[in-house]
Amino acid sequence: MAQEKLFSRPFVLCGIGHGYIFPVLFAVVVTRASEADRGSAMAIFTGLFDVGWMLGGLLFGALSRSLGFAATYATAAGVIALGTGVFAAWDRRR
Repeated sequence: MAQEKLFSRPFVLCGIGHGYIFPVLFAVVVTRASEADRGSAMAIFTGLFDVGWMLGGLLFGALSRSLGFAATYATAAGVIALGTGVFAAWDRRR
């Protein structure tokens, strides 16, 4: 029973993180899209978010298996930093 609790913690934390970040990012997409483009923006965002979850798990799993956890976390941090920089540059132009 103790192992089951330990095993379920990452899933609970992932669910909490997803429940927090998805509505925030979705609101950013909706508020920045014009009324005419809002439906398309929502569909593209949702699709890309799901593709990111699917491919991210596969790619980071393979990276973790071949290079270890340190390289995986460093790569994840780099991807997040790159995405944040791209968003900041894109948002500054608005």
